[in-house]
Amino acid sequence: MCLSPLAEVIRQPPSNSRRSSLLRRRLKNDTEGAMTDPFVLSAGRTQLIFGLEWHALIEATPAKAGRRLARQRRATHMALTGSAAASVGLAFLGGARRRATELHSAAQAVASMFPQGTYTLMLEVAAGVYWLVGVHEGAVIARTDVLHRDTALVRTLITELTMAYPHLVELGTPNAPSAPTLSDIESAVSSKTLLLKVGSARSFGIGFCLVFGLLLSALYGPFNTRHTTESDRAVRDGQFAPGFTSLHPSTAAPGVRVHGEAGLDGLLHVFYSLPVQADDWVLQHAACLDVAQSWQCTAHYHRAAHSASNAAFLRAMPSSWRVDFPSLETAHVHWSTQAFTAALHADMLAHKSDNDRLLFTRLQAISKAFQRIDIGISTPVVEQIREGGPQYQRRSLHIDGPLRSFSFLPPYAAGMAWTKAELRHQPIDRADARNSRFVFSLSGALYETTKPNFAADEYASKPEFVAAPL
Repeated sequence: MCLSPLAEVIRQPPSNSRRSSLLRRRLKNDTEGAMTDPFVLSAGRTQLIFGLEWHALIEATPAKAGRRLARQRRATHMALTGSAAASVGLAFLGGARRRATELHSAAQAVASMFPQGTYTLMLEVAAGVYWLVGVHEGAVIARTDVLHRDTALVRTLITELTMAYPHLVELGTPNAPSAPTLSDIESAVSSKTLLLKVGSARSFGIGFCLVFGLLLSALYGPFNTRHTTESDRAVRDGQFAPGFTSLHPSTAAPGVRVHGEAGLDGLLHVFYSLPVQADDWVLQHAACLDVAQSWQCTAHYHRAAHSASNAAFLRAMPSSWRVDFPSLETAHVHWSTQAFTAALHADMLAHKSDNDRLLFTRLQAISKAFQRIDIGISTPVVEQIREGGPQYQRRSLHIDGPLRSFSFLPPYAAGMAWTKAELRHQPIDRADARNSRFVFSLSGALYETTKPNFAADEYASKPEFVAAPL
């Protein structure tokens, strides 16, 4: 067996040293030891592809949603897994790679081997190179199907997965099912693990639309320069452009900041990386408050075993965190971290009616993954910028649900700001879509404008789908 870039699938098995050196060439420029491009393991007539980009799907018709997402992301190939819980894996292959056929997803093969339960597999595919994949109810978990050379980093990823999926079992550990080998994975391939080409049946229509679009651009492009500004491109991409406030200083709201997609991603990472258990001390509660563009955070731990000690707990915590012991059985930790924010700006906000029609429709689609999503009525923002300028409104926003479900939210968070985030540990009999041992809550506000925003309208009118990383 051998590992190679997709464009160089090698059918003759090289030596182990050649296999390792080839992977290291792919990894050497990545400071985090992660391999970002897909690669293929060729064994006999079977070609296993590793490193797809996986997204969870919760729509009633996951196959349709997966194809829509693949087209929107401009993927060349896709793979679908799961039934009750589903996910789609995307591959972005160019040049000769685009014509590759008979590629089977290794992650999907593992998912087919474990149609029930939640499992993770760390497999050494070459000397010092490790592949990590997670599966939940027969579907590949997003942000897995990755390759690393740093085992400590892989262990950190497994810990984060354990927080999102408390019943996660690592294959090959004591009292767990045996870890499948590469030969086992190869034997599990079938028509269901085969990668599908995206949009091959639509190539004529796409080509026609492209030519037609170019003609329209040539005719009308010079008269529609507004949609080529940096701020508009940022809104269409769901991100904030650098120097947003310097683009239109007269319409920036002083003192009002929003977190948006990048800020929410950063906040969620704070909780994803929080230790669930530290030397027999178990996390019970954690909260972060927005204070002066930073998150001021606290976490409470409970002593769960007689062997647990204060000294061991202190060794497990980052040195920059402040630790208090209110009693022999409890430990409190305190720390702060930067909050990613941007000044409130009209170009990043949707109109109130567009939120009613589009944003809330999409929140309704993902609401089945949450315990509640409460949105208040619109009230004027006190800060009036200038006479005749944009009017801002604010809605209160509160969301509760399993921590893992919040990975669905960032794509819709462009106009959202948060004041408090809270994580609670609670005992449950059985986890499901709306229930987990770790319940997460967000409190904040959604900002909108009463003045039509064509850039935000264009962003809001993207094709609807429900897909997100873990």
